[in-house]
Amino acid sequence: MMAQQYEAEHKVIPPEVSEKPKSYIVKAKDDSMAPEIIIDDDIYFEEGCIESGEIGMFVNTRTEQVVVRKAECIDGKWVLIARNPDYPIIDIDNESNDWYCFGRVMGRGRKVNKGDW
Repeated sequence: MMAQQYEAEHKVIPPEVSEKPKSYIVKAKDDSMAPEIIIDDDIYFEEGCIESGEIGMFVNTRTEQVVVRKAECIDGKWVLIARNPDYPIIDIDNESNDWYCFGRVMGRGRKVNKGDW
């Protein structure tokens, strides 16, 4: 399965809206976190570290792969887990240590068509 990919361009939330840490909005490009986050949802996240059980945005510094996943510490090892079971668990607690946590997912937005509400 392909990892969740996001557009390289992003929007920075102005400081008057969000004091430190910096906040960003990116667009989901797959369904790895469905049903919470689906294709074309806007994902709002803030730079910074996350704790076990939280959803974050992670970057592989070697491959430049970007994913949104729930981070879990299982038996002392960190893994990234997709909500959609079609996507594999990513072991980030390994010798290569290529994964970097870019920030915590704070919410999402979804376009609603007039007839949907």
